[in-house]
Amino acid sequence: MNTQAPISATVRGSRCVSIGEVIFDRDRSLLAANGDSIRLEPKVAGVLSILIDHGTTPVTRDELLDRVWGEEGSDEALTQAVSRLRRIAGPADLIVTVPRVGYQLATVPVPAGSLPRRNVTRLRSGPFRHVRASHVYSFAAGAASMAFVATLLFAVFIKREVNIETFETVPGGELVQVSQER
Repeated sequence: MNTQAPISATVRGSRCVSIGEVIFDRDRSLLAANGDSIRLEPKVAGVLSILIDHGTTPVTRDELLDRVWGEEGSDEALTQAVSRLRRIAGPADLIVTVPRVGYQLATVPVPAGSLPRRNVTRLRSGPFRHVRASHVYSFAAGAASMAFVATLLFAVFIKREVNIETFETVPGGELVQVSQER
């Protein structure tokens, strides 16, 4: 069902490929979109590279799973990879879902000179994957500062009253108070 559209050899051999407003550097797995260059995870980069090789011809889900994940692939893994690519590309339409078939690129890829110089960001996973690393570090620094200030205020403004009493035992076995400090 997947017939290959004629993709020029220059696109297949290009290190950097432009797909609409998005540029992908295959060698470094960098995707430039929305003002940032993001380093893609190997599987996500593999999906995009295969889609580029097929141009606007649909690629079946099975072919993507076999070529990128091999025996350990799952529909969920492929769906997550495509979702990440779409999220990174933002408003630029990058990938189109072909119902009951698979995926294809929204526009024909063309060779690009190179990636523009931008900040390189790693694609993160986990609870803070949607938050920039600088925001996480700022939050941690703020929390540490607040803990320090709270400790300082506690030490300055809270007066603890401590009673220290000293007792000695006299030869008759009786306890006698020797001193008392406040």
